[in-house]
Order: sequence, then C-alpha cells, then structure tokens
Amino acid sequence: MHVLVALLATQLVGAALAITVVVVTGESAPQTSATLWAAAAGISGLIGLGALYLGLSRGTMGLVAPLSAVIAATVPAIVGMVSGEPVDSLVLVGMMFALAAVVAVAMPDRHAVPEAVHQSRGTRLGGWLLIVTAGLGFAGFFLGVDQASELGGPAWWTLAAARSISTVLIVLILAGLLVGARGPSTQGARAVMPLLVLSAVGDTGGNLFFILSRAETTLAVSVVLSSLFPVSTVVLARVVLHERLSRLALVGVVLAVCGVVLIGVGSPAG
Repeated sequence: MHVLVALLATQLVGAALAITVVVVTGESAPQTSATLWAAAAGISGLIGLGALYLGLSRGTMGLVAPLSAVIAATVPAIVGMVSGEPVDSLVLVGMMFALAAVVAVAMPDRHAVPEAVHQSRGTRLGGWLLIVTAGLGFAGFFLGVDQASELGGPAWWTLAAARSISTVLIVLILAGLLVGARGPSTQGARAVMPLLVLSAVGDTGGNLFFILSRAETTLAVSVVLSSLFPVSTVVLARVVLHERLSRLALVGVVLAVCGVVLIGVGSPAG
C-alpha cells in the first residue's frame, strides 16, 4: 500500500471521528489563534507520520520508530523546561529513564540483522533523514497542540482542526499526483482497509490522550510518556508475533517501567 494512501485513510478516519464527537458534544469553537495552532500541529504531524510510514515501508522500523520518538520527546521537553515549567527531581530522573529506554530499544541486534552492516551510505543517510523528519514532525505536533491548549482550545475541537487540515493537505497532494498521471496504486487496498482503520483509531486516540494529559501535567512529562510507543511495540511484537527480545530491548522495557513509575510518583496532581 502506497504511503500516501495509508496517510489518507489515517487522517480521514481521524478527522471524521473527531468532527463527529465535536458535533455530538457541542464543543464550543475556540478563538482563531487556537485553531491556527491546531492546524499547524496537524500539518507538522502529517509530515512526521509520512516520514515514519515511509521509513517503516523501507524496512528500517527498528531505527525510525524509536529514534524519531527520542527526537519527538526531547525537543518539546527542552522547550517546556526552558520556558519555566517546574520539574520535580524524580520526574527528571524518570524522563531520563524513559529516553534511555527508547534508545535501548532502538539499538540494532547485530546477530539478527547482519545485512544492515552492508547498507550503502546513501541508504543510511536516507534513513537518518527520515528519522529526523519524523521526530521533528511529531515534535511540532506536540508543540502546536500545546499552544492550542494554552489558548483554550477544547480537546476534540483541537484534534478535529488538526486532522481536518492534514486531510485536506493529503487530498490535494494525491489530486496533484493523479493529474500528473503518477497516482499511487490502490490495488489491494480493500484487504488492508480494516488494519488502516484500526491504525487510524489508535493514532487518533493517542493524540487525544496527549491533549487531555496537558490538563493534568507539564508538556515535558506528556511528550516523554507519549513517546514511549516504541517500547510497547517491542512488547506487542513479543506477545503477538513471538519475536525474540534482545538483551538491550529487555533493558529498555525495564527502564521504561521504572521511568513511568518515577514520573508518576514525582508528578503533581492535576
């Protein structure tokens, strides 16, 4: 499945879900500045997700997902702390544990993927470009949503605005490709559509819980915990796909659990 088609399905389902909830609940519209920040977050998140999907499609899952998560967590966390957000010492240690967990999971198993050593310099450079793009894209999403929330943007309205603009953008890109007769093939799309919808619902839910968490804790804590998704991916791969965990991956899981506990103990009540 072409990356653009997967992106369209993810954004379309997310936008439909968020808009439906906004209509049903009757959430009031925030001020224009909050909506603009939410839209900027949606564009940045689309770029990050596109880079992530492209990296996964090229078989660099073990590097793109964890290392982009490190960038996505580190940039907003630093911004939050520099802007004066209070950080308890236990929370700071927990954040270090969490980031170390993602790095541990990201370390490749040399025995499992010996062919990685023989990758060309261009392939490695392309992989790192995707990692940085995905990480900065997600970081931009976190920061944009944070600004929208600070300006009074309701959770579902913020998510609806972000997903709506990203859906429009990906539709325009696809339309441009179709006009140029270079449109992506949709062959086999029906077979994987349930997985795309499930992915879209999960992604939308993750975005929503991040937005809600901003009302309970600091930006730094929210982004670090939200960026632990590669650790859960490793655990699910072990449980569902029966993949073996390397020693570093096991260390990463332990560090993640310790980090979450420390952050939970040291975080102030919302």
